[in-house]
Amino acid sequence: MPLSPVMEVRPFLTLSTAHVSEETRLLLEDEPSRFTGGSYGPNGWFLWCSTENFGDAPIPDDLWQVMEFARAHGCDYILLDRDGNMIDGLPTWE
Repeated sequence: MPLSPVMEVRPFLTLSTAHVSEETRLLLEDEPSRFTGGSYGPNGWFLWCSTENFGDAPIPDDLWQVMEFARAHGCDYILLDRDGNMIDGLPTWE
C-alpha cells in the first residue's frame, strides 16, 4: 500500500549508547528535552538531529559528533540504544 500524501516518514539511525560519554548520559537522563528528545525506556534516548531548537544550550562534543554522523547519512533522528551497533570512526566510552 503506498503512503498517503499526508504522511511524513523520516529516517533514524540506531547507535550504541557507548558513543556518548557518562557526562552526556547524565545530561540526557536529567534533561532529555533539552536536546529535543526523550528517553527510550531504560535502554537509551531518541533524539532529533537538528540544532534548530537548542537555542543557547551547548551540545556536548560527543553528542555533536553522533548528530553530525547521522545527518551525514541522511538521518533526521538518532536512537541511542544500549544494544545498538557501535560504529567505527565514532568515539566510544564504557
